[in-house]
Amino acid sequence: MSEASHLLDWMEGRHFVFLGYRRYRLERGRSEDRLVPDARSGLGILSSARRQGRRATVTTLRGDVRARAREPELLVVTKANSTATVHRGELLDYVGVKIFDRRGRVDGEHRFLGLWTSTAYHGSPRDIPVLRRKVERVIEHFGLDPGGHDGKAVLNVLETYPRDELFQAGVADLVRIVRGVVNLYERRTVRLLVRRDPYHRFYSCLVYVPRDRYNTEVRQRIEQIARAGFAGTSVESHAQLSGSSHARLHVVVRTDPGQRHHADFPAIERRIAEAALTWADRLRELLTERRGEAEGLALAGRYGHAFPLAYQEDVAPGEVLGDLEDLEALRRQPQALQLNLHRPAGQAPQRVHLKIVKLGDPVPISDVLPMLENFGLRVISERPYELAWPEGGAAWIQDFELEQRDGLIVDIARIEGNFREAFAAAWSGAVENDGFNRLLLGAELSVRQIVMLRAYCRYLLQTGVPFSQAYQEPGAPVPDALRAGGLPQPPRRRTQCHESGRADPLRTRCGQQPR
Repeated sequence: MSEASHLLDWMEGRHFVFLGYRRYRLERGRSEDRLVPDARSGLGILSSARRQGRRATVTTLRGDVRARAREPELLVVTKANSTATVHRGELLDYVGVKIFDRRGRVDGEHRFLGLWTSTAYHGSPRDIPVLRRKVERVIEHFGLDPGGHDGKAVLNVLETYPRDELFQAGVADLVRIVRGVVNLYERRTVRLLVRRDPYHRFYSCLVYVPRDRYNTEVRQRIEQIARAGFAGTSVESHAQLSGSSHARLHVVVRTDPGQRHHADFPAIERRIAEAALTWADRLRELLTERRGEAEGLALAGRYGHAFPLAYQEDVAPGEVLGDLEDLEALRRQPQALQLNLHRPAGQAPQRVHLKIVKLGDPVPISDVLPMLENFGLRVISERPYELAWPEGGAAWIQDFELEQRDGLIVDIARIEGNFREAFAAAWSGAVENDGFNRLLLGAELSVRQIVMLRAYCRYLLQTGVPFSQAYQEPGAPVPDALRAGGLPQPPRRRTQCHESGRADPLRTRCGQQPR
């Protein structure tokens, strides 16, 4: 009783901006109660003049709300449903003082609407009536010495607790939530602590996330999960970053009081924990699952922080395994090129991606572009990623988006082996880089078959066939004579007689055969 009186005196001492007041009468019924406003008592935003002649709304109370209204607790401190139009644009603070009849039953309430001033938020709760008693009762519940280590930890949680929550929460809720916060210690875990508004208007959630995992994207994902998990109509959040190992996010999810939704708190916490995982965390989990704990942790330690942010944004952890295999192969053959053909989901069948993984410097575009064009591929774009290790050394992953020049469908499963062999051979100089390589995709020929056709071409050129290699290569332009259905006649070879110095088309006068 005295604490409630002291709080009202403290509010009047310029710690509360009074914006509205009205008295309500509680009319009890068999299955429901009615909270009837006294229109003549209205002041400020709750006055009759402010309502422009409209009658004040009678509130029907049922279920938990009805039981809450009948509780003999003197003070009710919560949030109203309307937003302040002065001072600060946020939900109004609601302070209710219950009225009792001669038998000690709740008979009504005095309702005050307004906003707490800045001193209510920045001052110590041990200096504010009602709050100081809550702090004492929480510490007494744990039986801790306020000057001891654990007592100071509990006191620090209460000192930094969201002030609106400290006003509204009961001692039982505070004990439960404070225990959960203190038990976090320095463990890298995600914790969700929830308090349900007694009037079923909102859920108040404290979400603790390891500080190095928290960012704007994580906050947005947490808001989406909370809104969906609690069937909310709107959501708002406030973050606190301090010297602690955890970032704290206070999420308030507004709900429809008439809708009964049973939220699954553990499931929501699991989804939030998954949303707070970093790219490196997901990669570590995937590697330990696929490769076993020992090998997976070794790979995660070697590559977890080597990939740049651009790579992490473009590539999901599940798609990294192929690149890790190529990087591990380069540890055994540092001078080699690792090639990987793939097609992202939703990509057209005429398009394909080629990844080139190489230690040291990247592959020059001016060198690789002509080679890809000779394979009948058009380069659409390139995404280069540089990997750097803290102890030194670098590698490059270059992802080329390619398109078959003639619009043919590229069957990766059928041609990947031949393509990798042919590209590596052309890059090393083992085979020539020319237009015959188009036969690999166009006719699905092997490297050996292409080499043989190239040899036939060279042989024909040596026998005097007038068609150049560029003409014989796949995709060469067709001469007009061929379009007309005829073949061009080869020029007649002329030889020189050493004696007369004149040319004879078939044989020289000196009897020598033409060369």
